[in-house]
Amino acid sequence: LLMEGIEDIVQDANKLGQYQRQVSKHQQQVQQYTHKRQQENAQRAQRGEDPLPEEDATKLFKPPQCPSRLESLLLGRQVDGYCREVHQFASQSFAKLFLAKALQET
Repeated sequence: LLMEGIEDIVQDANKLGQYQRQVSKHQQQVQQYTHKRQQENAQRAQRGEDPLPEEDATKLFKPPQCPSRLESLLLGRQVDGYCREVHQFASQSFAKLFLAKALQET
């Protein structure tokens, strides 16, 4: 169960990385569009034409959808619970082991 939880967390981390790449790509598209529009307006101004109307580039390019953070939080808490159980079991086992070793030495 612990390994499955960790694998799920890794998958969520990969989804987050993919989302960050998509956001970066989206921002780059918006910047390229804005820069291209500014260049076109500069050329039109040199020719004596009216500039193109300013448009909100963020409305033209759909931003990527953010992955669910609730699922990541729940998976993290689940793995934390598994780790606490392992810690508790291991602590009891080590305590018994050290006690047995001390009794053998005496």
